[in-house]
Amino acid sequence: MAKRVTTKVIEEVETDDEAAAGPPFVRRRSRMGWYVWRAGLLLALLAVLGWFAPSIVATTGLWKTLLGKFVPPLAGKVDAGSLSLGWLSPIVVKDLVVRDEAGEMLAQVGIFRSEKTLLSLAQNQSNLGKFTIDEPQGRIVLRKDGSNVEDFIAQLAKDFPPQEGKSAGAVPSFSLTLSRGTIQLEDQVAGQRWELAGVQVDADFPKSQGPRIGKMAAVLKHIPGTTGKAAIGKSTSAEILPGEIAAELNWQPTQPVDGKPEGLGAGKVTCELKSLPVEVAQGALRRFAGDIRPAGAVTGSLLYEWKDDLAAQRLELTKLSSPQLSLAAPAYLGTDKPSLRLTSASGGIEIAGKRLLLDRLQIQSDVAALSASLAGDTPTLDLAGILAAVQSTKKDDGIEVSGEIDLAAV
Repeated sequence: MAKRVTTKVIEEVETDDEAAAGPPFVRRRSRMGWYVWRAGLLLALLAVLGWFAPSIVATTGLWKTLLGKFVPPLAGKVDAGSLSLGWLSPIVVKDLVVRDEAGEMLAQVGIFRSEKTLLSLAQNQSNLGKFTIDEPQGRIVLRKDGSNVEDFIAQLAKDFPPQEGKSAGAVPSFSLTLSRGTIQLEDQVAGQRWELAGVQVDADFPKSQGPRIGKMAAVLKHIPGTTGKAAIGKSTSAEILPGEIAAELNWQPTQPVDGKPEGLGAGKVTCELKSLPVEVAQGALRRFAGDIRPAGAVTGSLLYEWKDDLAAQRLELTKLSSPQLSLAAPAYLGTDKPSLRLTSASGGIEIAGKRLLLDRLQIQSDVAALSASLAGDTPTLDLAGILAAVQSTKKDDGIEVSGEIDLAAV
């Protein structure tokens, strides 16, 4: 009888966990893809954020917070009505306001615009391109002990002192066009108010070794009324007609050396005056030279030159004339106010250190004709210093004074 043989077959069933585990290299590849996908998403988000960052900073007012954090001295002194920033668009600022230490308006700009885009400016900071400023306004307050502009500059120098051991960077090249500007001048020394209207400025500061040039034109107007302590007990002056002024700058600064910034080098400023009221200079003259109060309108040309970082300075007069020029100097003339018709004035006044030079100074008027040449040492740049220079002049220096006086006109 045949035996019956039973065979037991054991089947191995693959569990779900083992199936999921799969080969090791498949598992690693899946995790790597997950990390790459997450990293790509993060980079994309950062790129989007970086692209729109300028717009976010401008539209949300975040720029004020950043300005206060990174440049604390300017916090609260600079404000703007609107700011437009974008990598592929120019910078546009509207209603920009700069305030002084007292919180008073120092300057205000209607529209400030760059010609280059923000991206171009970030890529090349040595060439900033062209900027345009439209409808700017400025306010200058002149006091006996200084001015608001001097106070602002002194505070900036205090807040941003030069860093020792760090070389001064070169000034980047740029050009500027300013139009329809207005500058208010409050002369508290002389008790007068003035306005420079229609200010037009064109400047070009190249990166190369060439000179930096600029042009300016404006109309000077007297604002009736008085201001400051000088106005106390002062009667309203006669009407002062407006005058015109145009100026050109040609400046070659000295290059930075051994970490020092650029120097003033050499340059010249040419001014063309047309019926310009000289009363505008009363405050500055009384502050720096003495109690000298000229009055009248002047027409002519002035040339101011300097060399060797202001070591030598020269003022040249050309065809200067005034139909009715008067001069008050209480400290020197008492109550007298001599008046004359200035036909022509020309010549040069040069200062080198403490050396004063009058170079063929010629003045012709309806009262007198004067010609003078002088070389002497002056301790101070005022009338007393000039008189001291006359007294110190030696015979070998060639002092020469000649003239004629019309006694009948006097």
